Amino acid sequence: MKLIDRIEHALGTPVQTLVKRRDEQAFALANGQNLMFCEDAARRLYRMLRSQCDYRAFSLRVEHQESLHAHNAVAKLSWRGRTPCCVKNPSGHLPQVSPLAYIDPTAIICGRVIVEDFVYVGPYAVIRADELNATGDMEPIVIGSHSNIQDGVVIHSKSGAAVTIGRYSSIAHRAIVHGPCRIDDRVFIGFNSVLFNCHVQSGCVVRYNAVVDGVTLPENRYIPSTERVGPDSDLSRYRQVDRGALQFSEEVAATNVELVRGYQALRNEF
Repeated sequence: MKLIDRIEHALGTPVQTLVKRRDEQAFALANGQNLMFCEDAARRLYRMLRSQCDYRAFSLRVEHQESLHAHNAVAKLSWRGRTPCCVKNPSGHLPQVSPLAYIDPTAIICGRVIVEDFVYVGPYAVIRADELNATGDMEPIVIGSHSNIQDGVVIHSKSGAAVTIGRYSSIAHRAIVHGPCRIDDRVFIGFNSVLFNCHVQSGCVVRYNAVVDGVTLPENRYIPSTERVGPDSDLSRYRQVDRGALQFSEEVAATNVELVRGYQALRNEF
């Protein structure tokens, strides 16, 4: 696949609609791996890549060329050989990813997904919004600001139902969140836990290998490891989150926000 095709596939739109085709902005292919633009056009296209797809697949380098008559700045946009992780679904929805978020290059973000500021999405996570409801529509999967989706997490939804994850929440390694599902602010979901058709209210902590299915967990409730919580469960038997569990949840969220900032600093080295 040529570089121009890769960029247009990643953006979901022809490059000509992003870069005005004037003489000083016309692009040319070089060895199938580089595109040459005037500096202004390349930087505008690069910003678009940063906001709408896996810009880590591309690099930007500005070369200053001087002649007897002129000084020209030519920018080279190169493909690094990584496949963009944000892809359209069959209905044409493209993920909306904040430029302040970090998505690992091995993650897959598909369809009507909204990723807000300072979200961390770890290696091999899959967030997929591609199924339609009976009317041919779908609700989005929304990942709220400062939340983290850790390694190997799967987030999907049945028949276009909504999945909403609030702010400062953590979905730990290999957990499954299957919509319809709502997770409010400052929630911790432990390793390998499964959530389906449920509402987890603010401040809850669900430890590893638990299942929460078809129920609303009240605020600040603590669900022990390997517990099975469903419509027939007596929720009064689950205690309130204590100071230690609350501190752990807050530390995990804060650590992942720092990871976002660290990886952002690395990706801006171009």
